[in-house]
Amino acid sequence: MSRRIISILAVSSTLFLALMLGAALNIPLVSGSSTIYIKADGSVDPTTAPILNVGNIYYTLTDNIYDSIVVERNNIILDGAGYTLQAIENGTGINLTGRSNVTIKNMEIRSFDYGIDLSSACNNTVSENNITENNLYAIRLFQSSNNNTVSGNNITQNGDYSILLYGSSSNNSIYGNYITGNYAGIGVFESSNNNTISENKIDNNSQYGLVLFKSSNNTI
Repeated sequence: MSRRIISILAVSSTLFLALMLGAALNIPLVSGSSTIYIKADGSVDPTTAPILNVGNIYYTLTDNIYDSIVVERNNIILDGAGYTLQAIENGTGINLTGRSNVTIKNMEIRSFDYGIDLSSACNNTVSENNITENNLYAIRLFQSSNNNTVSGNNITQNGDYSILLYGSSSNNSIYGNYITGNYAGIGVFESSNNNTISENKIDNNSQYGLVLFKSSNNTI
């Protein structure tokens, strides 16, 4: 048998043993283990991230990601395609600071401090996601995040408010979400006015279902 064939067999055996050991110890094969950026020019950084970019408009996960995504581009759709975005070191799952007309859908987001953070973000849509086991908020709308829609999400087992509207975050629509098993359901605080909260199922949260504080003209 030639040395080349022996070398190939040795490498193959080592790889097989590594895979079997990982499976036996329940160690996940990590895809995308550094912060991923969807840049303002539409590019994805790093280029090896498991996200398919279609025309700098439609972005689809092609595997699970074990870190955060920072969106720096407006007018896009980020489709999880059923894959999971999971924290290694807490932080924020998807950062939408300053964004507009971004849709986040069909993704499982888990084990961060903040699942999805909208700060000074307007006209965005968060829909049909499973957001679970985050240390603080599943979805935070903060610092005048206005005219956003949060709908059809399953939000479970988060450590603080499932959906928090804070700091003059107004004219948002929160509807059709299933919110259960969290510390609290929905919180509307500090001059967050004229929001519509409807058709949500909120149950079995340990402290509060819905809290309104220093806010007015909200429709429940």
